[in-house]
Amino acid sequence: MISRVRVSCLAVHALALAALATPGAARAQGPAVAQAAEVQPAEAQPAEAQPAEAQPAQLATAAPRRSDFGAELRGYMGFGGEELASVQYSDGSNSDLSTGTYFFLGVGGIYSPWRSGNMGIDLELLAGWASWSTGPENTEDRIQLSRFPLEALAYYRHTLSDVKDHEMLIRVGGGVSYHLIGGISGSGSLEDIELDLDNALGGVGEAAFIWTALAAGVRYSPMTYRVSETGEKLGATSVGVFLSLLLEPGLF
Repeated sequence: MISRVRVSCLAVHALALAALATPGAARAQGPAVAQAAEVQPAEAQPAEAQPAEAQPAQLATAAPRRSDFGAELRGYMGFGGEELASVQYSDGSNSDLSTGTYFFLGVGGIYSPWRSGNMGIDLELLAGWASWSTGPENTEDRIQLSRFPLEALAYYRHTLSDVKDHEMLIRVGGGVSYHLIGGISGSGSLEDIELDLDNALGGVGEAAFIWTALAAGVRYSPMTYRVSETGEKLGATSVGVFLSLLLEPGLF
C-alpha cells in the first residue's frame, strides 16, 4: 500500500514539476509567436495619376457677319399722267409731254433692321432726278418737264435661293414720294414757255425680282401736281418699270 502511494505521489510530483516548467516555455515563445502572428497592414500607395490624353483643339469658325446696309443705283421709265403740251415739228411729227411720263435716275441707301431665315425687312431712302421732253433728237426746240423726287420706302423681302453668287429674292413694298422743284421750261424757239409746279406728295407701290446684284421691277405711283400760278391740279400718276444695280443687305 505504501509503495503505491509513493509512486503515485512521485508521479504527482513529476506532473507538478512539468506543469511549472510549461508556462515558462510558453512565456518564452509567446512574444515570438505573437510577433509572427501580427500582420502589418500594407501601406497604401497613392495611385499614379495618368496624364490626360491631349485632345486636338477645335477652332470654332464663326460665319462671317454680313452687312445690314446696302445701296442701289436705279433707272426708271414711267408712263401716264395728264397731257401738258403737244408740239408739231416741221417734218410733220408730233411730240407730246405728259406729267407722268419721265425717266428717273437715282441712288439710294438701304438698311435692313430685321432678317430671319428667308425673310427680312428693308428700309430705303432714294433720291434722284426725273425728266422728259418733247421733240426728236436733232432739234433744240423742246419743252421739258423736270423734278427731283425724294422717296422713303419699306419692303418685305423673301429669299428664294441663297447659293453664293446666284442669290435670288423677291421684294415687295412701297412708301411715299415727294417731288421737289418741279417745272416746265422751253428751249430754242420755245424758250418763252415756263411753268412752275408746287412740290407734290404721292404714294409708291412696287415689286421686284433680284438676282445677285441685278433687280428688275414694276412700279405704280399715284401723284397730283398743282400749277403754282393758277392752282390748277394735274394728274401725274405714273406706271412703269425699273432696272437697278443693287447691293442687297445680307448678300455681301
